[in-house]
Amino acid sequence: MTAKRFLSNALLALILATSLPAQAGAVADSVAIADSASQMPDARLSTHTDTVAPTRQYIKHITKRINFWNSLIPNLSHLQYAGDIGMISMGMGWDYGKHNQWETFLIFGITPRNHTPRTYVTMAVKEMFTPWDVKVWRHVEISPLFASFTISTLLDGEFWVKNPERYPSGYYSFSTKTRLHLGIGQKIKLKNIEHKSHFVKHLALFYEVSTCDLYLINKIRNRSISTKDIICLAIGIQATFF
Repeated sequence: MTAKRFLSNALLALILATSLPAQAGAVADSVAIADSASQMPDARLSTHTDTVAPTRQYIKHITKRINFWNSLIPNLSHLQYAGDIGMISMGMGWDYGKHNQWETFLIFGITPRNHTPRTYVTMAVKEMFTPWDVKVWRHVEISPLFASFTISTLLDGEFWVKNPERYPSGYYSFSTKTRLHLGIGQKIKLKNIEHKSHFVKHLALFYEVSTCDLYLINKIRNRSISTKDIICLAIGIQATFF
């Protein structure tokens, strides 16, 4: 039993144990009615059905709530090298949609001090959309294209969203703390590998080419900036858990 399924079952048992005392009385009454109904005309059997139905509806309602809370448990992991959100970044996420084509990640990245004046930590929310997959072998699929949108922020007081008071109004026309990123890329997926792992269902290797709002603004203002100077390349791996 996976950890996700265990948590779901435990939560369902807890809710039923704390929320069903009143329903238990209805069930007991239903049993008593059923015992006596065997000696009564068939017309009275409807009383038993009318009593049990609310209990079944209640359990169905609780199960629906459990499924909702279960959907909030992350089932994806994300590990990435480069990509302008840290030299190394990792996080957890969720997939959803009719074919799980949408993915949302909460990611934390780190850039060590030997690459910058000091160590910086980044937090990012990344949304990925994969419109279709192509099966190329038994457990191998390729995503010819995915698109991503990321909002990142530096967790450092040295940077700001609005101009500090020490600068004239409008001196900086952009935030030095928050960046918006757009990217495209491709994936190769190993699907349905649960026979080799008790926790991982799918694995995906990906690369992504992206840019950010600041780079695009600089490119528009200064046409001499090369396109390759505003492009970032990232590679990484994703895992889907049960």
